[in-house]
Parts: sequence; C-alpha cells; structure tokens
Amino acid sequence: MNKKIKIIESETEIRKFFRKKRSELDPKKQSQASQRIDELISGQQAFLESKSIGFYTTVDSEINPMPLLNRALQKGQRCFLPRIIDYSSSKLAFSAYFLQDDLIINKWGIHEPSPNAEVVAPTNLDLVFLPLVAFDEKGHRMGMGKGFYDRAFAFKKYTAGKLIRPFLIGLAHDCQRSNVLLPQKEWDISLDAIVTPNGLINISLPSQYI
Repeated sequence: MNKKIKIIESETEIRKFFRKKRSELDPKKQSQASQRIDELISGQQAFLESKSIGFYTTVDSEINPMPLLNRALQKGQRCFLPRIIDYSSSKLAFSAYFLQDDLIINKWGIHEPSPNAEVVAPTNLDLVFLPLVAFDEKGHRMGMGKGFYDRAFAFKKYTAGKLIRPFLIGLAHDCQRSNVLLPQKEWDISLDAIVTPNGLINISLPSQYI
C-alpha cells in the first residue's frame, strides 16, 4: 500500500471519528452550544466591525450559526451564504441572504440561496464563519474533503503574516478538537480563529479584533 493511499485512509478515519462524536451530542446540547457561541461572538470586534459576513447552513449536527446571522441582519450587516456553482471543480460562490428569502436544497441536501441572488467575491467579505469536522491547535481545519472553502479562499494562502480579509473563523463543538495535528495538504487554508462553547481559540486574529 503506497503512502498516498495511507494518507487518504487516515483522513477518512479522522472524519468518521469526529463526525461520530459530533452526532452523539444530544439535541439539547447542540442547541446550547450554538447559543453559547452566539453569545461569545456577538461581542467580538471582528464581528461588530464587519460589514459583509459569510455564514453557512447546517448539516450533520454542525454548530448552527443562524442566531448569529439573524443578529447581524438586525444590526444592518450584509449576510451571505455559500452556494455550490460547480461540483466537479469544487467552486463555491457567496450569495446575499435576507430574512424573507427562500432557500433551495442542492443535491447534497444543503440549503442554498437562489441562483438569482446577488453574488459577492470572497475577497470582498470581511468575515466568514466556517463549518468543520475537526480542528487542531494550529488552526488547521478538516472539512468534508471536497476543498470548496480552500479553493474559495486560496488567495489567503499566499498572504501569510499580512492582515488580509476576510477573517476565517471556524465554529465547532468542543469535542471536535483534535489533540494531534491534523494532516494537511499544500492547498489547505488555515483558520484565523475557532470558537467553541468554551471560548475563542485565537490563531492569527490581531488583538484589536478579539
């Protein structure tokens, strides 16, 4: 068995392990986790000062960011949701979302904005909240393995050490934290911070935005 196959099997097992841990949380704990994260983020400068924010719709027991999205809309901030525009090339767009908007369900069962909704370039977002399967202390994020977010924010990969928007903040249950560093590919994009019910784990957010 070659090294590449071993890595793929390892990542598959990691995803399976953390998705199982997440799915085992009872609905009450999942709801409490989302509420706690809403409370933690609502007072952070990175959120308060952002004009355009990317969110996501939940699947598979992910942290629900909708309370935070509703809060942002009430504050007059512009909110955007991801929409898959090309499955084969893992291409993602961020489309405007308003409270009265109906969402459609894509072939993976994920709710998305209408194809007619206004689209914003990822470079024009100030802040993006990302779902994840697992994360580690270095801000490495493991998603579902399709690379949609990595492709959308690839421009941040080549700006290490610079203050480049949007800030990428992962939302997770505490049980999704890996005690060992997650495997990384050269195109993987790291998070600027992660927020769990236990608090914010800062990786690269400047202190004035915390």
